[in-house]
Amino acid sequence: MLTPHAYQSAEADVYQSEVSIANEAEQNIQGASNLTLEDWQREYTALAKHYANLLNETMKITRISDSMQVEMRRLQQDLKRSLDVSEELRAAAENANDRKTELLSIVSHDLKNPIGAIMGLAEILLSALPDEDSPRIYAAQIMKTSERTITLIKDLLDSAALDLGKIAPEFSATRLSLLLTNVGEANHVQAEKKGQTMVFDIQSGVSIEADSERLRQALDNLVSNAVKYSPHGKTIYLRLKKAEKRVRIEVQDEGQGFTDDDKEKLFGFFQRLSAMPTGGESSNGVGLAITKKIIDLHNGVISCVSEYGKGTTFVIELPIEQKSVRSM
Repeated sequence: MLTPHAYQSAEADVYQSEVSIANEAEQNIQGASNLTLEDWQREYTALAKHYANLLNETMKITRISDSMQVEMRRLQQDLKRSLDVSEELRAAAENANDRKTELLSIVSHDLKNPIGAIMGLAEILLSALPDEDSPRIYAAQIMKTSERTITLIKDLLDSAALDLGKIAPEFSATRLSLLLTNVGEANHVQAEKKGQTMVFDIQSGVSIEADSERLRQALDNLVSNAVKYSPHGKTIYLRLKKAEKRVRIEVQDEGQGFTDDDKEKLFGFFQRLSAMPTGGESSNGVGLAITKKIIDLHNGVISCVSEYGKGTTFVIELPIEQKSVRSM
């Protein structure tokens, strides 16, 4: 069965054929000088017949064109219905995600206080028990586990607040050179425990408009990850350079690097990547996701340059002045 397009193509071929025949007949009549009256009548009758056929074919093409327009309108209506359904599904999924995030926020908040109390009791036990007492070992384990859980809960609360758009950045003049230096120094003790060297290549006197506490959180996530996932004895580089209207921050390590699969899910929540902590540290899979959201709040861009087995460089570019806040 021919499609409407095939019909239209076939009719168009017939139409062109009739046009050619009519033109040829007309040229024959115009070029003839010795035709009898009878010949003239016969030629003009044939020409009129060709023009009648041409008109008929024109009408056919017009009818097919009309039917194609009807078909196109029907397809457009079907497409619109599909788009409407897609939008309804998207809205439903977004609503479900908001509810999930709200639930996550409530549960995390309710867990924070009792776990904090457990951590406090473990701390009391540690101070009261003799160093050689075996219960002290259990108290230390409880303390360590509680600290990890509290950190996870704080990250979950942050991620929920970011997802729900409940965090509005409080921009103010921020001494970025000092902030990045302080973050590096805060992680220096842990780096020394692993025999790692931290190199500072930080341009002095660089200030930007930023939410200093949120930006500190993002930078600390990157620097602590560099320490956590780098082998013993490696070097970590912290760099800061100022351009015309932007600043560029780099956190480079000589760690395990990322696979192509890792890079596709790098900034997602609760993603387990191929790299593993090298000193028995814990990982909850939300730090990089929160970091990206904080950089987004600052109208900045974060990217990653990495080759598996050869380390990673995270690059952040931030505007010096904030003109607008991105909606989460």
